Amino acid sequence: MLKTVPIVEPSLIIEANNAVSKRGGKGDATVTMVIHFNGRLDPETLIAIDFRMVALANTVKIPQQNPWIISIKGKKYKLVGEAMFRAAAITPLTFDPTKPVRALKFDIDLLMQNALAESSVDGRA
Repeated sequence: MLKTVPIVEPSLIIEANNAVSKRGGKGDATVTMVIHFNGRLDPETLIAIDFRMVALANTVKIPQQNPWIISIKGKKYKLVGEAMFRAAAITPLTFDPTKPVRALKFDIDLLMQNALAESSVDGRA
């Protein structure tokens, strides 16, 4: 039976990413987030943030045309626009508890719809 991952405040996903990014790829991302949010968030919210970050990371790995993801030639990492993090916080996400959490992914079409809705519009038309 599938379980639903609760939505989280978008600012928490962005804050978690910033905490993990500051480590420069060193250490475990989950441990970094737990230490960063120590005493501020309940365990259920921490798990939801972790699951959503895992799903976003796995979704970003899928080769696709995406205006919010920039691959850097010669680098392992990708630059991900803030709208993707906001979308990852609110896009429905389910998981099968009998399968590894590290395999979580978002429905790419739904994530892209939410990223578009979360994007800022530059200029005037």
